[in-house]
Amino acid sequence: MAFLLALLTALAATPAAVPEPLGAALREPAAPLAAVCAEATAELSGSHGFARGLPDHAVKRLPLRRKATCLAALVRAEARPGARRLARIVTGRPATVLAVARLAGWCDGDPAGCAIERCADTGEPAQRLACLTGLAPTAAARPRARDLAAVARVRLAPDDYETLAAARADFASLAAQGHPPSLANLALVEYRLTNLTAAYEAAVRGAAYGLPAAQALRAYLEVEGFGPRWDLATALHLARAAARAGSPDGEAVLALDVSTLFSPRHWRDLQEAMRSAGIHDGDVDGHFRGAWQEALAAFADERDLPQGITLPLLDALGILGTIETTIRPQRVIRRY
Repeated sequence: MAFLLALLTALAATPAAVPEPLGAALREPAAPLAAVCAEATAELSGSHGFARGLPDHAVKRLPLRRKATCLAALVRAEARPGARRLARIVTGRPATVLAVARLAGWCDGDPAGCAIERCADTGEPAQRLACLTGLAPTAAARPRARDLAAVARVRLAPDDYETLAAARADFASLAAQGHPPSLANLALVEYRLTNLTAAYEAAVRGAAYGLPAAQALRAYLEVEGFGPRWDLATALHLARAAARAGSPDGEAVLALDVSTLFSPRHWRDLQEAMRSAGIHDGDVDGHFRGAWQEALAAFADERDLPQGITLPLLDALGILGTIETTIRPQRVIRRY
């Protein structure tokens, strides 16, 4: 058993860092460890944006000592669900988790949970869906299984209206029943159905739970003007949070060029900011080309910012608030 603990901990961090945290955790009494594990890996829950528990990306970033403590507690049955969730998240390998689960006896106490993880390990959406629909009723009724099945259906037919409408109903039902992770999927499906106001509302709720996909979509819709007020500062904050959690959509929002909303006055604002920062000393005339573009590109490159007129760049120049209060947002429908 100690070998299995060391293995999972090694998958969560560099091997050199494993022995001491794991050894310290193993020296602690098992009962307190189980309580720590349950607290650290509690599933996300709550209502109206009041979150309890942690989303997956927050569990993945737990300190090594906390991870080792949780894994060391798996000798107690009450710690096993949390330890299994931790192992699934930090390894990203359901097959590894299943192998350890069988050896550690987890599947004996929770066969339905292990069956769901077995389905999650299947590679193709069609195979995953077939596995999930073939589960025993008690397993198929679990929120994670229902969520995975709805996602698989959407991936098999991403442009089919009936499939998207059915998935929307599934995700909305799961969210209403207290499964916050479904809010991100609900927001994305509403967006794909071009129900943009509904997509924004679901994204706001999902972002309150720290779900990266919801944060990224809300950030994008804030830029496009779908909030109660145009809020570029919030969009930048959410996009950065999503990007830190590993969301490519968060990175895409950070790289989004917002100059399509500029008027001549905003180009002059940009030129003034660049002059004040010593980036370029050309005439402030609203004509942004040539040397101005080259100087701005060099500024972005030096600071490892996305190229173009982006939210991070406007923030770095100190004019994000000025731009936000003077641009008239335009609600448009674009591919996200």
